[in-house]
Amino acid sequence: MALGIISYGWRVIQTMGSELTTIDFHVGYCVEFASTLSVVIATVIGLPVSSTHCQVGAVVSLGAYRFGRRGTNWRLFGKIALSWVCTLPFAGVVAAAMTAAARAMITR
Repeated sequence: MALGIISYGWRVIQTMGSELTTIDFHVGYCVEFASTLSVVIATVIGLPVSSTHCQVGAVVSLGAYRFGRRGTNWRLFGKIALSWVCTLPFAGVVAAAMTAAARAMITR
């Protein structure tokens, strides 16, 4: 995880902070508050949520609220959402391949 943050974290920060919508100090505070509140409420209710999804949702929602529909890069948000959907099957395929390789090595 640390290697990912060190090598590619700057790109995530750039995407979230300037390409998805414009974030200044006030919007940043509201994003943090909204995403934290979402995670806390979901935890109390017992729903499994991702803090990353809550963070992106807060950025998109507050950008749309503050600057209107044109204030959010919806095409970029669509790509982010698509990557979330594709992550699960891709991770499953990688895990299955690694399991098959490990079983093949063990049975030899």
